[in-house]
Amino acid sequence: MTDVVMGFLASLFARWGTPSVILTDNVLQCISEAFEEVLSSRGVEHVKTAFYHPQANGSVERASVHTTTGCSPVALILGCELPLLVNRLRPPTTCSQEGTETVQKRVTRQQRRMKRRFDKKHRRGKKSDKFQSFLQVTVDGTVLGESDKKQSDPVEKHVDYDFTCYFHCPNNAQALSDMANKPVILTVIEVLPEEKKAAAKTAVLGKAVVDLLPLLRGQYSFSSTVTVNPVNSSSVKELCQDSSCKSESGSADGHRPLPEVTKGYQSLPEVTKGYQSLPEVTEGSPSPSEVADGHQLSPEVAVGPPSSSGFAKGQQSSSSGYPTDQSSSSGFLTGQSSSSLGFHTSTPAVRDEHGFQLLPPKRDILGSTVRWLRDAGMLGGHLTDCPSTLDVCVSVSDPVLSEAELLASNLLKVTVETAYSVPESWVLPSGPATPSWMYIAALGLPLVAGHEQVLVFCEGQLKAGGQRETSGQQKTLAPGNIFLSGETIEEDDGELTNTEDQAFHSEAETLKNRVSWDTGMYCFLDAEGAKRLQQKITESRLWPVEIMRSSVPLAKLGEEDTEIPFHGMAFVDVGQLLYPGVSHIRGSYSIQPFSEAELLNKAKRSVSVLKERAKAAAKEAKARASSPIGSTKTRAGKINGGSRRANDSKELAKKHPTSQSKMTVADATVDKVSKPELQINAEGNMYTEARTYIIIEIALEKPLVPKTSPEELARRVKALLPPRPPPPPGPSKAERAIFEFHGQVANIVTHVSAQYEELFGTSYPLPQDSSREKMKLQLMGALNDSGRYFAFKEQMKHSVVGFVRDKMQRTEPLTNPQELKVFVSKLYAELVDEMHVALNKIYSTEADEDSPTEIQLNSFQLRHFASEAKFTGNYQQAAHYYQELVVRCPDEPSHKFEWGGLSMLTGDYMKAEECFHDAMSTQPAHQPSLLMCGVLAVMFERYKEAQTFIERATSIDPPSVVAWTLLGLLNESQNNSILAERAFHKAKRLLKADEAIKHAQREEEEKEKGREKKKLETNKRDAEETDPPVEPSRIKQEFADQNSETHKEPSAQSVSSSSASAKFSSNIYTPTVQFLLQNNALQMAENALAHELLSLDGGRNALYLLHLAQLQLLRADYCSAAASLKEALLHRHQDADVWALNGHCHYLQGAYTDAQESYEWSLKFQQQPSNSHLVLLRLGSIYLTQEKFEEAKAVYLQACEQSPSCLTWLGLGSACYRLEELYVAEEALTEANHLNNQNAEVWAYLALICLRSERPKEAEQFYKYAIRFNLQKESLLKELNELKLQLRFSHLASCFQMSETVTAAV
Repeated sequence: MTDVVMGFLASLFARWGTPSVILTDNVLQCISEAFEEVLSSRGVEHVKTAFYHPQANGSVERASVHTTTGCSPVALILGCELPLLVNRLRPPTTCSQEGTETVQKRVTRQQRRMKRRFDKKHRRGKKSDKFQSFLQVTVDGTVLGESDKKQSDPVEKHVDYDFTCYFHCPNNAQALSDMANKPVILTVIEVLPEEKKAAAKTAVLGKAVVDLLPLLRGQYSFSSTVTVNPVNSSSVKELCQDSSCKSESGSADGHRPLPEVTKGYQSLPEVTKGYQSLPEVTEGSPSPSEVADGHQLSPEVAVGPPSSSGFAKGQQSSSSGYPTDQSSSSGFLTGQSSSSLGFHTSTPAVRDEHGFQLLPPKRDILGSTVRWLRDAGMLGGHLTDCPSTLDVCVSVSDPVLSEAELLASNLLKVTVETAYSVPESWVLPSGPATPSWMYIAALGLPLVAGHEQVLVFCEGQLKAGGQRETSGQQKTLAPGNIFLSGETIEEDDGELTNTEDQAFHSEAETLKNRVSWDTGMYCFLDAEGAKRLQQKITESRLWPVEIMRSSVPLAKLGEEDTEIPFHGMAFVDVGQLLYPGVSHIRGSYSIQPFSEAELLNKAKRSVSVLKERAKAAAKEAKARASSPIGSTKTRAGKINGGSRRANDSKELAKKHPTSQSKMTVADATVDKVSKPELQINAEGNMYTEARTYIIIEIALEKPLVPKTSPEELARRVKALLPPRPPPPPGPSKAERAIFEFHGQVANIVTHVSAQYEELFGTSYPLPQDSSREKMKLQLMGALNDSGRYFAFKEQMKHSVVGFVRDKMQRTEPLTNPQELKVFVSKLYAELVDEMHVALNKIYSTEADEDSPTEIQLNSFQLRHFASEAKFTGNYQQAAHYYQELVVRCPDEPSHKFEWGGLSMLTGDYMKAEECFHDAMSTQPAHQPSLLMCGVLAVMFERYKEAQTFIERATSIDPPSVVAWTLLGLLNESQNNSILAERAFHKAKRLLKADEAIKHAQREEEEKEKGREKKKLETNKRDAEETDPPVEPSRIKQEFADQNSETHKEPSAQSVSSSSASAKFSSNIYTPTVQFLLQNNALQMAENALAHELLSLDGGRNALYLLHLAQLQLLRADYCSAAASLKEALLHRHQDADVWALNGHCHYLQGAYTDAQESYEWSLKFQQQPSNSHLVLLRLGSIYLTQEKFEEAKAVYLQACEQSPSCLTWLGLGSACYRLEELYVAEEALTEANHLNNQNAEVWAYLALICLRSERPKEAEQFYKYAIRFNLQKESLLKELNELKLQLRFSHLASCFQMSETVTAAV
């Protein structure tokens, strides 16, 4: 028969799914072991009917018509009746024709009738919505007082408790920590009717929690509205013996129980209870008096005043329990509040006629623990959508902390969340024979001198995998079934942050079993405690967190002095709490087997926290057992101030062995737990095999090290900079008007001279007076015909108006003709005088005829020429260009910064510091100047100034990798390892983000290139289809050319990609070294280069060797640089920059042949060198030296196209001169002279060209300029002298030949 039942169950489960509860009678087949095994394996709760109570069988008859609904349960579920024999013997029901609304109305009417019948029978005529209740206030397990029994007001829907109680607060760190962890518990208790006195006098309706943290934050008083959470009632405890009923202290949400109070005296907090009101009844929902007898009720207590808003005037609610009004003038303390207790209906349980109880889905574990016997005696229920509340006011006569203590104190919170990927042998309990396990985590905090304050988290819950836990949720726990959710923290500060670790995290947090605590504990830190914490972190930044799994309590382990079972530990790196501005860390940490040697080595501790707590718990248990109070009244064991009632502990040991405990389990529980086989710590190796890790968060209310604000850093930097001198006063408006008039006169003179040369030529002799007038008339006619005369008049008008307005300060019109005549005469005289001044400037005989015309260059050209002069070693010329830039653009800080970099190269550090200071005076947030000022301060050993400058640079947006790296190097040089680590960590994060952005941009560019290439191929294919056929030989030649091009192209592309990949994989020291080398900070660059070498996994790579060679070249250590570059070429022989730098090294050593080869290699790649201008200049000079003039001409021509300068045009002109292309050479040299008219070589070559072109006067003038500008090239001087001498001799020879010819003729 059992097999038949089993087969029926299998068929039923396959069709309808596995139920949560099954209800059967006590027939042998339904209570057999096989039946129980099937239900236990499927997680089905088995409920049996009571003996001699046949009415219970009615709920399992699915085919019977229910008297209330008028339908059978099967018809309501399936929509039709089953084809059973009993249905043929009775008339058909109308359930299928009736709608759902009709059935619901019938049920509602029946519920109301049953409710009225129940009220009449059990309440003896009392109104159903009126009852008695009172409040009980406890702190740390100590009852502070109980209010009077109050009657509910059915009209106002609230209860006025008007109750005030007091308790004392000690004044020490431990007691204040207890205040942070142990809130005030408000219990709402109902006084049951008289007929129920035999069962129980009272019933607990719900509990609320008031957090006292605002008192530790300096508040005198606060008001809050707290939620009343339903809990178990003592009157129905006997009815909840099944496995689905959870005890209050053993709720599955994993929160800490009520702690014990610490006695002591300081200030007097006052707790005043306020209002308790009903939530509003929504439209369509039954009223409390209309709820029928026999249906589920979920009482919810709310607190509020008689007003519709639920609060007294001037008060604001705070659903989280924190105060929103600090005023102490509310009516709570005077007893002017009232409250009422009401009920709200919940979804009733639907029972199957065949014995299966279909319960609503569990939204929260609290819903499964709320089992009420209210108004009808039915069980079940869950949380409603409108929670009841209590209005509470807490005040103190004196502040708990003074203002000085409040500023110096801090609040530390430790949250142990979840241990993931626990050993596979840890399985959930599957039956009554399965042993119960406790999961405990412990952490010792060095907050008190002489000993540690121990936090023990005893309430871990083993959970099955299959779904992800709520990530990053902080939980500030309160007793019972209450917790407060906090902010979400996504960043992982732990040790498992690699890519492979993230993949394992995703798998473990979804699929594998885990142990969840989700428990947070507070520790109050006074000024001494905060200093001690900071000192201890500096001494040892690793804090051990121990974890264990045991089936016996800690007290039992302490009595027998055995090893801790499944003893593991994780090390939390708390050094980040010493970072400026950091107040919390949260991360995942690997659990490893406990080892005293490892504990001493890493954490510098020699004692296990769990072992010490086990011994302490054993001593406490023994002391309680020997005391007379312990023999009569059993109390829960205490760990770190926690407590529990004895009866709750006994029930917890029987029914919920995995529930939490503050420090130890009660003595009564110790006696009832069987002693398991204690194993050695080899069990800890299971953590390593399973790769178990735990998530822990440590948070401070205020950072231990405050972060300096950017405004404060800016103020400090400003104090370090010398005051900027006021800018020189510019020309006045009158002077600007005169200068503009002079400019117009000069412009007119230029155009008139050009017109004169067009008419009469440059060498036209001066005519007589009569002819001069004719020339003047002819010139005026030409100016009028060309329109220039009219243009002169229009241009002169603006300058004359400005002259009148600014110089003569006349803005009002003149109405008097006499005054107008006088003013015009005066204006004419002044204009003529200023015209003569302008003409004298143009045609003055005192002007230096030997001075060349000044050339105006733009800022871009000046920067380019300055950089060129710096690289070629002409530092004086570079400084001249930078000075010109600063004069032209006084508000541009980059010009001053580059001038400072040039001064760093020449070793003039005082001038460099002056330039950097000037740049910051112009722009206070100029990041490169701040960094270089910090570097110079380090060179001069002014470390405090360096710290200020570099910290200010890190606070400027956008954040800089170089700034954070330099800050780390500075802190490391000062032996501040924690701050150095913080700076390096920040730099790495910034570099990772920058590289991700660059990588995305590079991928987008590659996609765009691919689309363009595809488009070109499509166009080419279309063109080939429309083009006429070509000869086979031509096709073959084109195919061969394309094949050769495609064969050569990949090498260039590979160079580009490899270079890009090398730059992408660089570390934080790479950009730092580049910045320091570019600005010639060699000392700091060497330090950064050493760190770059240490950070490389595979030894010295090409990028490091390239930076090392640059440093060695700047120090003129050419042999070492050549060796470094030779090694770099072995790593990356297709890098253009390496070949270019190798060429510079050989060039500076005078090995021009090797330099030529390196330069030629660097220009062959598709990716050109970063400084190709210098490569072309030096390669062209080598070709000129080797008299390879054609190659030199090609190189210099390429340089002129890419970045023209005086030197590129000079090289092109000299090459063309050697090739006898005098016209092209003169054009190129003219361009060079236009860009720099003080280059002596340009004047020398122009003199040579003029001498060979038989222009001796011009040649003589150019030669004077060359000598004047200090021509240093001996070969050019020698060539000029020889050519002049040769031309002189040829002129004498021609004269002698002419005289001989004349003599012969005579």
